[in-house]
Amino acid sequence: KTKSIMSFKEALSQEQANKRFALFEARNDNLHYDVFLKLAKGESYSGRVRATFHLAEVGDMHIDTAAKSIEKLTINLKTVEPKRNDRFLSLPAEYLVKGENLLEIDFSNDYYNDGNGLHSYVDTDGKQYLYSSCEPYHCNKMLPCFDQPDLKATWSFRAAAPHDWIVVSNAREDKDTKVDPKEYLSEADLDQYKIWSFTKTLRFSTYLFCVVAGPYLEVKSSEKHRDVEMSCYCRESLYKFMKEQAEEIFEVTRVCMEFYEDFFGYKYPFGKYDQIFCPEYNMGAMENPGCVTFADSFIYKDVTTVQRRTYRSIVVTHELAHMWFGDLVTMKWWNDLWLNESFAEFISHFAMSHIQDKLKTIKFTDVWVEFLSGKGWGYREDQLETTHPINGDVHNTHDAESIFDGITYAKGSAVLKQLIALIGEKNFSNAMKTYFNKYEFGNTILQNFMDCMQENYKPLSPAYPASLDEWQKQWIQTAGLNELTPCWEPTDSNKVTITLKQTPVLPQHPTLRVHKMKIAFYGDGAELLEARDFVVPASESVTLTFEGPKRLRGILLNHDDEAFIKIRIDPQSTEFLKSNLKNIKGELSRTLIWRAFWDMLRDGMISSLDFIDIVSGTIEEEESEVIINDILSYASAAVLRFTPIKLRSLLAYKVFDLVYHLLLKTDPNDTNKVVSLRSYLISFARNPNHVDLVIEWFKGNVPALAKYPLGLDDKWSVVELAHEYKHVDLAFKKECYAKVQQEDNSDDAVKVGKTAEALLLGTAQRGEAWQSYLKQGKDSVHVTSASMSGFNSVHRLDELSHYHNEFFKVMLDVLRNESKEYASAFYGRLYPNGDDLECYIKKTAELIGAVDEKKEAWFLKKLRQSVDDLKRKQKTYVAVDKYLKNQC
Repeated sequence: KTKSIMSFKEALSQEQANKRFALFEARNDNLHYDVFLKLAKGESYSGRVRATFHLAEVGDMHIDTAAKSIEKLTINLKTVEPKRNDRFLSLPAEYLVKGENLLEIDFSNDYYNDGNGLHSYVDTDGKQYLYSSCEPYHCNKMLPCFDQPDLKATWSFRAAAPHDWIVVSNAREDKDTKVDPKEYLSEADLDQYKIWSFTKTLRFSTYLFCVVAGPYLEVKSSEKHRDVEMSCYCRESLYKFMKEQAEEIFEVTRVCMEFYEDFFGYKYPFGKYDQIFCPEYNMGAMENPGCVTFADSFIYKDVTTVQRRTYRSIVVTHELAHMWFGDLVTMKWWNDLWLNESFAEFISHFAMSHIQDKLKTIKFTDVWVEFLSGKGWGYREDQLETTHPINGDVHNTHDAESIFDGITYAKGSAVLKQLIALIGEKNFSNAMKTYFNKYEFGNTILQNFMDCMQENYKPLSPAYPASLDEWQKQWIQTAGLNELTPCWEPTDSNKVTITLKQTPVLPQHPTLRVHKMKIAFYGDGAELLEARDFVVPASESVTLTFEGPKRLRGILLNHDDEAFIKIRIDPQSTEFLKSNLKNIKGELSRTLIWRAFWDMLRDGMISSLDFIDIVSGTIEEEESEVIINDILSYASAAVLRFTPIKLRSLLAYKVFDLVYHLLLKTDPNDTNKVVSLRSYLISFARNPNHVDLVIEWFKGNVPALAKYPLGLDDKWSVVELAHEYKHVDLAFKKECYAKVQQEDNSDDAVKVGKTAEALLLGTAQRGEAWQSYLKQGKDSVHVTSASMSGFNSVHRLDELSHYHNEFFKVMLDVLRNESKEYASAFYGRLYPNGDDLECYIKKTAELIGAVDEKKEAWFLKKLRQSVDDLKRKQKTYVAVDKYLKNQC
């Protein structure tokens, strides 16, 4: 078990970073780190950092470190008494000189268990694995450094690790330079450790430095791209699965690397390309140059869908794109994070749409349908009062933590899709070639990027913006989402006048924008009469005329999904499209229609019961497995988020029945559809009879379902389901857990076990569990989160009233005394989930009033979003009441 360190809370401000940056000489070799780490098994490690840096001016400065202990500090060969203010280790001006300085720090530290710094994980087989996660301001948790993105450095790295471990880092292992172990190890340690040495890196920022160590196993690619060697790594317990899946990952990487090199006009610069799959990973992946780390949930332990494999490829190509966007050229400060994330998110989909015909190991689902699904994150966040510009103010690294969100990723990438529609693919590519060659290994701001775009911008239509300056002010520097509604009257004539009304979704963000899109016009049989290119001006309304060969029956805005805009479907088109969904050609068009229906539900224009009526009337005729999955995902949220608790079982009953009959009609060899339907069937079992049916399926006692055997993920879901319902026999609960654990004694077993234990708590035990959650323990945040989920299950609402009241009393103490990652988990897992919405709004508002706006900005954002979500839920509940009254 490992301990988490929680004593260092201070953020680095942009002002501090700018002042420190100004002291450094403006040269490409102004900073070099020579790092040694002694990576021991257990809870702690030690190290030495030697930083050589060049100053243009001398002044008091600091180096960032959250290390547990500073053993020795030497500045220009003079020993200095270490003085720290939180995580800022003072470097007094009296010891510094203009020109070259040498700083040496010996330190010791504990491994983290919250996924940041140098994280340690012990697998169920007892083997320990380490990996670093440093973005945005966590490298200083691992080792002392000038932890800001514009102080790029070269790195030399050596590590001592136990003989049964390997070490992987950003650069290739240096097998040519001979190292004397006695230089780093005591006599007692010589037999216990091996020294690993790595070649000097190219320049990159601190948040990209990576260390991976432990008994990881490797799969090498049999092919290189040019001279770039590639490997995949994972823990031993996942190795047999990774071996089967590695070639698909390698092929996507190789083919996409070639595409990027051609499109960007710049060869991959970082020598080798390792992809390491890590346990208890907080994010999807991290783009460390040459040493990309991923959540090891991307190594599938069971038969999975092509859609999930496509999503993995999206993540693989996203991280690969970062080798250029983010690693080669990096934002100067976190306000331009979008220069990393928006680009990687857009260009990964763009690249996949170009390379898919060259791949042998996988045929992707429609990547632009997947892109639209991802945009949902941006649409949601841009309708919250916490929305922000894609490029906005980020005062400090606490603020930076809060902008890894749907605006930076999803909206930003969608805006770039709009940009490429305006500028054209060839001109976009030329701009990228200019950008990467001009700013290689440097840092940029928004204007640098826009200048490169403007140089290559030639409006493809008179209706397009004359200059990109106004466009980027509207889209990148201004927050808020626009809504577009078509208004027209059906007529027997083939000529129809249509008015498009544009409004801001949030009145506090009133900007109206230019939107380049296509508008689809449908005839009687839902055939596409015309898909017209149209530029919506930045005005409240615009009129256009449709004159076609047949009578107009329906309109769909943003056909082909070029724009980032909330589209409405007019009343006559709504009824027409509901009745003719099966006849609408193209997955993307039908996905856009479902997205619009979903928005109507979220906005209280229709109720969850209306929505499920649409689902039940159309899903059996839908042929696309991807859209079926999306429909059921929407249906799940409709039941669980937008239906009062007292009605959820009734509505879930209806969807369970739908899914059950859909599964029985499905060819057992249609793996993608079967895997998806099995999972949803279990999730919609919220009636005791349906729960019992699923349990009998688990036992093998349902002949109709015999040809659809449960997968491993399904079995774990059944274990949780059995524990959620009190009518299920306790002996069976224990028996089914033991049975699945025997098949999969992994960390999944540990987490499901924690959830199951919490679901079985008695009154006294529940009190003890609550007390244990108030302080971060030795279990990792991931494991504790699983326990919290069981504790706060909606199936235990009758036992949670006291703790829902307590939650609001203790939340600020947890926030201020525990790590950000733990406080975030506590809030997310234990926030009240009943239907006393007005009470929750009031108590959350009280917390908002008590939070420090500067130091706790990330948490303030969560609180405000919770209030927004609760008010939206209230609106949808009103729609349900209206539906029920109309039925009476």
